[in-house]
Amino acid sequence: MIKKLFEVIPNISGFHQPGCGLHNFIQEAIRPEVARMKATGSIDFGPFGNLIFPYHSMGNINSLNLFELDEIFLFSYYWESRKRYKRVLDLGANLGLHTVLLAKCGYDVTCLEPVKEHYDVLLQNIEDNNIKSVKALNAAVSDKDGEAEFIIVRGNTTGSHIAGSKANPYGELETCKVPLMAFEALVEGIDLVKMDVEGHEKEIICKSNPQLWQNVDMMLSIHDIENARQIFNYFSEHDINMYSQKINWGRVQSYDDMIVTHHDGSLFVSSGDMHWGN
Repeated sequence: MIKKLFEVIPNISGFHQPGCGLHNFIQEAIRPEVARMKATGSIDFGPFGNLIFPYHSMGNINSLNLFELDEIFLFSYYWESRKRYKRVLDLGANLGLHTVLLAKCGYDVTCLEPVKEHYDVLLQNIEDNNIKSVKALNAAVSDKDGEAEFIIVRGNTTGSHIAGSKANPYGELETCKVPLMAFEALVEGIDLVKMDVEGHEKEIICKSNPQLWQNVDMMLSIHDIENARQIFNYFSEHDINMYSQKINWGRVQSYDDMIVTHHDGSLFVSSGDMHWGN
């Protein structure tokens, strides 16, 4: 099923909108196959070959949730675009699933993950999959170097974030200090960025030099309306193209086309076009 899915995904990009009938059907069809990973810790993951990714709990969610269909669309894009990019930056790497699969595409990957317990699992997943082309850093990304207070959300550690990035975090919360690394230094020489930074995206993007986006593509997760509005205004002002999964990867023409939460899928940013293929 997974192998056939990766063969089909590039040809059905007009049906990638979350919530459409085909999207929902495929999502339900793949869940039993992904669920078997809880017992086996591995899966034959189509063109990526055998993927070792043991089960881990992250509060109310777990590592199986990282294989939702919208994520698999991104994995397919990485694979189909492997001749377009060479060096990739994975910001908000979590347990390292994107990092491992990006490396399996042949990319050189630099990844950042600020949550220490996630980072430790990430390192183990890199080792278990015999990945050699990854530089992993236990840090958060921001617009400048430094240190920040960080909120660990115990009910869903994937939602942990730099303090102030989310308006009303709830549940059991812990605070710690994390090192910050400046985005513009990290992105030098990079071809593709995957960014999922839990509400801090507007701080990074809207303070960046617009010229850098002439040479870097990005797959972006947006976490709230204010982030979406500021990012829309920034890229619109500087004539950088945005392609929204919410409208089946069509080019964003107005704010209504924007994704505003992860439930809308991802936003692809590029000075050029979005290509499903090499």
